[in-house]
Amino acid sequence: MTKFENTDGALLTLGSLGVLTASMWLRDLGWIEPAGSGNTARPKKTCTLVPLHEDNPEMLEALVGDYYHFFDAVENLFYRSEIKLSREEEPFEACITPDGLLYGASAISLREDQASPEYRVVRFSIAVDESARRYGVGSKLVKGILRAFPPEKHIIEAWVVNPHMVTLLENLGFEADGEWSQYNPFMRYAG
Repeated sequence: MTKFENTDGALLTLGSLGVLTASMWLRDLGWIEPAGSGNTARPKKTCTLVPLHEDNPEMLEALVGDYYHFFDAVENLFYRSEIKLSREEEPFEACITPDGLLYGASAISLREDQASPEYRVVRFSIAVDESARRYGVGSKLVKGILRAFPPEKHIIEAWVVNPHMVTLLENLGFEADGEWSQYNPFMRYAG
């Protein structure tokens, strides 16, 4: 039997056949999916991607209150995650709960590709609050970047300082140029 728990604490127990037939239905209703090992599952962290463009402070303030205080929280999230943003990187999107909690954020830099001027290089970093890690927040942030910058027109690179991000990015179609390490921290989207 597999137990599922939603964010409100409601439980649902299914046999193995029920798990197979109900998994898509449960995901759509906001119930969690099996974690993949054993019979335990983790509740989803529900958050919405919100653009962090400085040209739209009214929309962000409506969601989180003080615009500048929120940007300080985004910077602090990267700092607590031990991710030092480059001078070129700017906050791009945040994953915010309905009650205004910051679960994660992305930052990007854009530049022309010297070898292929028809492409722009999008380099990004991701930070996820410790309480929201391993709940799909990082994946949601990466997919938001891929939607905003179609890989047919952009070269997408991740600056990976957390070794746990390597597996997540590989599952989303990224590859390292050689063996990933702290001395070679970049991965590129390969599709």
